[in-house]
Amino acid sequence: MFEFDLSTRSHRSRFSSFFFLSKMSLGTKGSSSSGFENTSPPEDYLNKINEVRTLLGPLIGKSSEYCSDAAITRYLAARNGHVKKATKMLKETLKWRTQYKPREIRWEEIAREAETGKIYRSNYTDKYGRPVLLMRPSCQNTKSPKGQIRFLVYCMENAILNLPDNQEQMVWLIDFTVSTCRIYPSKCLEKPLMCYKNITLNA
Repeated sequence: MFEFDLSTRSHRSRFSSFFFLSKMSLGTKGSSSSGFENTSPPEDYLNKINEVRTLLGPLIGKSSEYCSDAAITRYLAARNGHVKKATKMLKETLKWRTQYKPREIRWEEIAREAETGKIYRSNYTDKYGRPVLLMRPSCQNTKSPKGQIRFLVYCMENAILNLPDNQEQMVWLIDFTVSTCRIYPSKCLEKPLMCYKNITLNA
């Protein structure tokens, strides 16, 4: 599930006090604990899980880490039980992770991006125990979209790795107060969805 409420977004260059809230269901924390790992997949999905595995073929390297029964179940749910669509989505995820290598991003690489606190994981959760990540576009301090996106991916991966057991969701809170399109181009504001569309498992 990835919920974006853009109904109140202004197209003016200056945003009023507006918070952009999204909820993401995730499934890449790892095989040890990722929410549904301790529960059985829905009965009607058992055969479909095997079908997805057959279509995926042999998995190499770390790919199997993202293809547990629980993870495949989420991809199936994201595509309303459609085996071929779920498999395609999962293959795209594996391809992206192989090419982009998000887990290999190191702090030294993105430290400059983090200096102003434009994105950070809060030290509190919402009432459902979901971790909260905050983005403050007005604190933008760099001009490189590539570096900005790499920092965004780093923050999201870090949040996923720190999800509590049996928790699959995080909350994104984006504060557009005193923000302008020039400070943070719209294509960068949309990257939480674009970057992770293939690992947001209940889209």
